[in-house]
Amino acid sequence: MKINLKNKHTGALEQAPTGFSWTCFFCGGFVPLIRAGDIGTFFLHAILSLLTLGIYHLFFCSGYNKKYIKHLIMQGFVPADEMATNFLQMNGMYMAPTN
Repeated sequence: MKINLKNKHTGALEQAPTGFSWTCFFCGGFVPLIRAGDIGTFFLHAILSLLTLGIYHLFFCSGYNKKYIKHLIMQGFVPADEMATNFLQMNGMYMAPTN
């Protein structure tokens, strides 16, 4: 499933995947490098995967999409529709502003 996020400053739209990251499963640490330009996560993934003989890779795949959504929220993205708002609230990543 993907959720739609919109940057409240620029109006840019982004579709963010949720759940287990199959892209990370097949492409490993290159995903954060390409999606977010996150060279630190790329090297951390490479080192920890080597040290744990690949076990860390499975944990990384299960949590990367959530980390990416949090990264987008920190950059000023907010839910673009009701489905995204509900998903983020259910997962504790977003509180709707009160008027």
